[in-house]
Amino acid sequence: MIIKTLPIGPLETNCYIIGCETTGEGLIIDPASNDRTIIEHVKKLNLTIKYILLTHGHFDHCCGLSDVKREFDVPVAVHPDDIPFVAQAKLHGKMYGIHVPDIILPDTFIQEDDCFEIGTYNLRAIHTPGHTPGGLCFICGKHLFSGDTLFNGSIGRTDLPGGNHSRIITSIKTKLYTLDEDTVVYPGHGQQTTIGYEKQFNPFTG
Repeated sequence: MIIKTLPIGPLETNCYIIGCETTGEGLIIDPASNDRTIIEHVKKLNLTIKYILLTHGHFDHCCGLSDVKREFDVPVAVHPDDIPFVAQAKLHGKMYGIHVPDIILPDTFIQEDDCFEIGTYNLRAIHTPGHTPGGLCFICGKHLFSGDTLFNGSIGRTDLPGGNHSRIITSIKTKLYTLDEDTVVYPGHGQQTTIGYEKQFNPFTG
């Protein structure tokens, strides 16, 4: 499995390019910058992109959405509860003093247990509300792309509009901490971790 991590965009968001080494099919999770970094890396990896997926709709996770959609012309998907965040991304960025380009709206929705096939791999969506109402994680084997739900030693903020502390704790404990402990967690910001490590040491969920 090809996993390329790109910490890019105004808040160093982790964009992930996932690919199948056998078929060359791939997808993009959280296109966080419009500086062509994502596009250049996809070309270096020689992947044919099938999907563009958003873990949630905050501006720092979709700054490059319009560019990658224009380049690859594939479906853009998000949980329906987070469409308002994508629609207001430009405004939200401005509130933080960050320029966000015009962003297209996703053209399809993701629900719990929806699957996205790339070659020999299958990513399954896990709805993990709390950071935002439509927060999602994606699991593929023992690889979990956790967006801003679970971090190395932390959890996603819940003091922003739509956030809910009790919901994110429930999401983590009932949906993520039930995964195998050696599952590697690829978060929306910062360094990767494992489910086992977070179950034992994360101070927010202990």
